[in-house]
Amino acid sequence: MVYALCALLISFETACAQYVRYLSLEEREATRPPRGHVDFCAREPYECAPVGGPTSIRVDTTTYMLIESAHEIVRRIVVPTSDLKSRGTQEYWGAKIKDSAIEGDCEDFALLVRGVLAERGIPKTAMRIIVVRDEDGEGHAVLAIVAQSGRILISDIKKDKIVDWYTLPYKWEKWTSGRNPRKWVKISDPRKRQ
Repeated sequence: MVYALCALLISFETACAQYVRYLSLEEREATRPPRGHVDFCAREPYECAPVGGPTSIRVDTTTYMLIESAHEIVRRIVVPTSDLKSRGTQEYWGAKIKDSAIEGDCEDFALLVRGVLAERGIPKTAMRIIVVRDEDGEGHAVLAIVAQSGRILISDIKKDKIVDWYTLPYKWEKWTSGRNPRKWVKISDPRKRQ
C-alpha cells in the first residue's frame, strides 16, 4: 500500500520521506568496474573525472518533469542496437551515430540521458550508472537519479517513463560512485535481506 501511494506521488520527497530509508538501495563495499566502463573512461576521461557537487538533488515537480523529458528525448533518438551488431564487439560503452540515427544499447542510453540531464543542470554527482541482472538474468544497465530524500529514479531503455527502482524486477548489483565515476560500489535491495 505504501509503495503504491508513493509511486503515484510526483512530489515524493516531502509526502513519503518517512518511508524512504526502506525504499533506498543500500551501498556495500567497493567493487571492480565493468570492463566496458573502464574502456569508456580511457576514451572519454572527462566523462569519468572526479567532481565536486551534491550526491543527491531535490526532486520537485519541475525537476521530475525535466528528468522525464530527458528520458523521452533520448528514447526517441536512440535505435536500440546491441554492441555486437553496431560495433562488432561484445561490450562497448558509447553510442554510435549511423545514418543520422543513434545506435546504442542499455548503457549507451544511460550515458546519453546522463549527458542531457547534465546539460540541463542536474549534477553528475547525483546520477549513477547501475549494473543489474534483468528478469532473464542478463546483464543490463540503467541510470539512477538520486533524490535528497533517498528516492532513486531510474531511466531505463526498456521503459517508456521514469520509474522508481523498487518497481523493477531486477537484481541490483553495483553502481558508480557519486563523487568519482571511475569507482564502483556494490549495492543491494534492502527488501532482500537474509
